[in-house]
Amino acid sequence: MKESELYTSELFNACHVLFGQEIDVSVDFIQYLQMPGLKAAFRKKALETHPDRAAFLDCQAPDLEGRFKQVNAAYRDLSTYIENPMKFVLINDCARNGQTSRSQGAHFRPKSHPRSNYRPRDKQDGSSFKGKVPDRKCLFGRFLYYNGLITYQELIEAIVWQKVQRPAIGNLALRWQWLYDQQIKDILGKKRLGERFGECALRHGYLTPDKLRMLLGRQNLLQPRIGKYFVENRILSAMSVERMAERMRHHNRQCNMK
Repeated sequence: MKESELYTSELFNACHVLFGQEIDVSVDFIQYLQMPGLKAAFRKKALETHPDRAAFLDCQAPDLEGRFKQVNAAYRDLSTYIENPMKFVLINDCARNGQTSRSQGAHFRPKSHPRSNYRPRDKQDGSSFKGKVPDRKCLFGRFLYYNGLITYQELIEAIVWQKVQRPAIGNLALRWQWLYDQQIKDILGKKRLGERFGECALRHGYLTPDKLRMLLGRQNLLQPRIGKYFVENRILSAMSVERMAERMRHHNRQCNMK
């Protein structure tokens, strides 16, 4: 893909290919994505799709080749932007069709004018969010961001860190004997591009909706708490994390009462 055709919608799709459909992708997410997180996600996804692992996954190598090419293309597009973010500006996605509607989003193209030193505000001064905490329930990472304790880049890095370390649904189902090795291989071979493992298992009848909900709940319980990232990286103290967690719970309770 030419850099002049690196569209936002395509970068969004690339994020979903590597990080999963559950990731809340936005332009900010892409702008603050870092190479270590991208490489970790790529390595994990490559293990699920590499044709050389066809025997282990008990499927045909040609069946994996297309998916592996998509994973590589997603990594290439995102790394192109991460390595050269200053080369791109946002313009209407519909420009490629000669349309004027704004509903189709935007795309990135190389800069060829004096605005080449443009950067988003947060990248210029490392500033945190400056405003009022939204009057709605918040997840902990976003609550920290809305309170000005972390930058958006630190939030994205924490989300990627948590995603990469999250236990796989297939492994949990195997541990509970709800799925077996061969079934997991079958599901991995039948997954559509960007489809989550649990969605595919549900679609083909390997799991019931109730079992999938229980597995997702267990996955959420076992994944590392996002506050751990900020403590381990000395962004916040453990005491600050505990204090903000209590404030978040109070905030969310107040939102539930409205």
